[in-house]
Amino acid sequence: MIVRLEKRGLIARLACPDDARVNHIVLTDTAKVELDHDDAIYANFSDEIAVALSPQEYQQLESLLAKLFTKLTV
Repeated sequence: MIVRLEKRGLIARLACPDDARVNHIVLTDTAKVELDHDDAIYANFSDEIAVALSPQEYQQLESLLAKLFTKLTV
């Protein structure tokens, strides 16, 4: 995955000055721009959902998604 992200210009490897065996993986400016763009898309989508649902439904959806996220990331 690192190689694929590197080929797409989303990450860069930086040599560690203290240990030649180690590379630090950092996001490129391209990746940061794409992440900012994605954040804007998701924020807009969230706003559209909030308009379509009642406040209680929206809160319930947030709760269910948080529960799923917790279960899937453990």
